[in-house]
Amino acid sequence: MTALCQPAPRSVKSRRETAPPRSVDCHFHIFGPDARYPHAAWRGYTPSEAQVPDYEAMIAALGVERMLIVHPSVYGTDNRCSLDSMSALGRERCHMVVLVDERVDDAELQRMDVAGVRGVRFNLVNVGGPSLDALAAVAQGHSGISAAEARTAAEPRNCLKLAAKHRTGERRSRHTVWS
Repeated sequence: MTALCQPAPRSVKSRRETAPPRSVDCHFHIFGPDARYPHAAWRGYTPSEAQVPDYEAMIAALGVERMLIVHPSVYGTDNRCSLDSMSALGRERCHMVVLVDERVDDAELQRMDVAGVRGVRFNLVNVGGPSLDALAAVAQGHSGISAAEARTAAEPRNCLKLAAKHRTGERRSRHTVWS
């Protein structure tokens, strides 16, 4: 049996003070509808539904203009709920981080890139997430780094080093998330 989460608030009060212009919610999840987006059987928790209209009401009350969906682990590598939510929220203001494993191919990564995906998540904490071996396989297969770099990068203490290496311009993305 998985742990049940408390439901999301169903109403949000307007605030006297709102977020500054161009503010970004940099980590949120959308859940459901459950009938359309079933949870993975091995998940570690069971969230209540928290759909796009609920989220839109919250960000309107807070004054948040831009957002980054982080795909939740309860769906495993089935990114449909988050991809559909990103599309509903609009590419001009919403991007996404997906969850993949070693089975992802270049065509799928390209499709997600065109849709507005700007990052890949490897959740090594929650039950059922991709392994360090999967991280190394994806890093080697899709980022252009060597097998040795991929194995080294997959070690937890080195993940931040690899991110810093990319951030400093050694391997810059061709994308600008927002102007």
